[in-house]
Amino acid sequence: MNIRNILCPVDFSDSSKTALTFASALAREHDAELHIVYSYEEPFAYTEGAFPGYVPPADLAPDHTALNAMLPEGTGIRFRHNFLFGAPARTLLDYASEHDIDIIVMGTHGRTGLSRLLMGSVAEEVVRHAECPVVTVKTPAEASEAASDDGSSSTAANTH
Repeated sequence: MNIRNILCPVDFSDSSKTALTFASALAREHDAELHIVYSYEEPFAYTEGAFPGYVPPADLAPDHTALNAMLPEGTGIRFRHNFLFGAPARTLLDYASEHDIDIIVMGTHGRTGLSRLLMGSVAEEVVRHAECPVVTVKTPAEASEAASDDGSSSTAANTH
């Protein structure tokens, strides 16, 4: 498999940080370009702003800071990063198609609570509808929980 472009969506959770580490290693190994994206969906109750879908820059500042902290600066890895706006699964699938992505590497779950549940459903939706292979990456803690649940050993990455 010739890997030239790798997409790694992040949400700043431990799961997405683990996925980014895996994607960075894959990019280095294949001399591929790493596309790091954060998909921002407008909160349901968001009513401020000049027009529907408008997000004041101040609201995104913490996310920009967090994304910049995750970037593989100085590693020799070619990368680009983007903020995407819209339903995460749909924006990720569209981005993958528009940028000739060869493989998607993503965490299995989001931060906590509802966003953890939603990221799980985002990963599931991407796995089901992506036109390229998708690797879902568990954190070491998730892999260890899975191993203790069924008594078997578990790998940190699963290819779909």
